[in-house]
Amino acid sequence: MRKAQSLSYQLQVILSRRLVNDGMGTFIAKKLLKRLIANGHYLQQTRVLIRAKAEYHIELLSALIKEHHDAVTVAVAHHQFQTLDLNALKRSEKAVVFDLKSMFAKEQVDYRL
Repeated sequence: MRKAQSLSYQLQVILSRRLVNDGMGTFIAKKLLKRLIANGHYLQQTRVLIRAKAEYHIELLSALIKEHHDAVTVAVAHHQFQTLDLNALKRSEKAVVFDLKSMFAKEQVDYRL
């Protein structure tokens, strides 16, 4: 912040960007919940898969493909996710797929940023 002040950047702009970024998780969660409810899911019985990080050296893909979910959120554009068969991950036709990195075709997903 001090460097921004010394460079004459307006702090208001920087703080506004931070506020938007900090609220993005809540924004996405609300969108996902609304879409699930609109598709007739009972939230207490809904299985949601959110995979956003592969940095933990966990074998994500083998666990992903073995299970079916009511909602799938792809939040990073790792090359391992580009070959996923999204239909294989869905529990039913009412399942919701959110693609936050626009990796998949619009026809394959319910929501894209």
